[in-house]
This record gives sequence, structure tokens and C-alpha cells, in this order.
Amino acid sequence: DISDKTALAEALRRFEQEQLRDPKRTLMGEAQENWLRQQLAQSKARGVTWQVLGQQIQTGWFRMPPELPDYTRKDLPDSALGWIRTGSLVGGHGLPANLDAWAGYPAARDRLVADMLAHANNAVILAGDTHSAWAFELAGGPNGRPAAVELGCTSVTSPGMERYFDGDEAVRPVLVSANPELKWCSIGPRGYLSVAFTPDETQAEWLMMKTIRE
Repeated sequence: DISDKTALAEALRRFEQEQLRDPKRTLMGEAQENWLRQQLAQSKARGVTWQVLGQQIQTGWFRMPPELPDYTRKDLPDSALGWIRTGSLVGGHGLPANLDAWAGYPAARDRLVADMLAHANNAVILAGDTHSAWAFELAGGPNGRPAAVELGCTSVTSPGMERYFDGDEAVRPVLVSANPELKWCSIGPRGYLSVAFTPDETQAEWLMMKTIRE
């Protein structure tokens, strides 16, 4: 009953503590976690500058802020508006927007972040499948440094979050301010991500098209 705010808050708290944060819930399984840990350690031991993890889901912590429904399009269908409102409701209680990404497996995500800190020189995560562009700095590194940098590419043609909102520029600061790990995002244009690695730096460039028809 979402009208009973006290009961809702308690139900979400129990869900987070008793189910979501269960250490047994894992995305990769123990064998693959061990394999990745070994690969990171071997790469670090060889003196490799960059450890790059390519995968299809988002690692950065992302929630929908309570005020997000205020930015939705006026002609948004009820089903889509309901999705935004539900995400914002649970986001107001600190829960992530997508439970089918790393944030939905927080214990496994904590292990991944710990492994990147302990067994990588400079971890860079390349992610996709959100249809929007993202730049995250995963928290947890020493002296305020990120544990890893995550670069998320937008889709080439498939629509993203822009279908829910009036404009990219208005929504971006709302999303960034609500998510400390999120440093930049673009929910609107389609395009692709170009990443260049050198011994000294990694540079990422999001290349966006005005229209998918040209």
C-alpha cells in the first residue's frame, strides 16, 4: 500500500536488507568472480596500465530522484508515467532504478569494486544497453580517487530515456545531482562512443547524430 508511507518505507528497507543485499545473489557466479579477480591481478602484475572491463550492463550506482516526474513530457502515456513514478518512489528511499544491473546486486558489486581496487592499476569499464550515454566514477578509491571509471555508450538507433522527457539539458543536472557517482549523462541523441587509450591517459568522446535517418 503506497499510501501508507511508513509501511512502504519499512517494506523497502526489509527488501533491501533481506533480499537485495544477500551476498549469495550474484551476477557472475563464484567461478567467474574468481576468474576476473585473477585476470585483474595478472594484468596488474605485468605492469599493464589499463584494465578494461567490457560488459553490457551499467555498474555505476543510479537512482531516480523523487522530483523526476516533474520533468516528464505532458503527453506521456500512463504506463510510462507509472514507470517513472515508481522508480522515483523507490529512488527516494535509496533504491536503484534498475535491479537488472550491477546496482541490483549490491554485494556482488561491492566485491567487484574491491577487486578493481586491489587488483588493478587503472580500471575502466565499458558498458552499454541503456540506450543513453553515461560517465561514472565508481566511489571507493583512496584519497577520493575513483575505484574505476565507467563509460556508457548510447544506442545507434533505438530510443532511450528521451522518450519520457522534454529535453536532455533540463533532466541532466537533476540526474547528476541525485547520483554522486554520475558525472555526466546524455539521454537524448543517438550515436556511439569512441575511446582512445595511450600510456598516459584515456580519452572518451561521445559522437551524437542529429537524426538516425542521416
